Amino acid sequence: MDAQEFDNYGSGRDVFMENLRGEEICDRLRFFIEECDHVQGFQFIVDDSGGFSPLAADFLESVSDEYANTPVLLYAVRGPSSRMNLSSRKQKIVRDLHDAVSFSRLSSFCKLIVPVGLPFLSKE
Repeated sequence: MDAQEFDNYGSGRDVFMENLRGEEICDRLRFFIEECDHVQGFQFIVDDSGGFSPLAADFLESVSDEYANTPVLLYAVRGPSSRMNLSSRKQKIVRDLHDAVSFSRLSSFCKLIVPVGLPFLSKE
């Protein structure tokens, strides 16, 4: 099996639907929901800088479909290395496009996004 980078939106787009992974993830959440008396909301921590962003967006979409009136708080976590100096203009454009698509899709399924670990605040 060939290894490929998991660092952009396109690389993680189909992961949620492959091999019933999405159902397994939703079943694990459902187990904890059934233990609750009253669900007041969800808090998710997501690394939105790589291939996990579309996986999280698909999962949040299923959560918002199943628990429509339950608010979702999303912590968008990024390490300082997510904004490392990209050598070419093409890489910078691809990264900016990834960020725009990722933010757009994730923000449509949650009430509030809290950026954590802002890369531009780190010392390089």
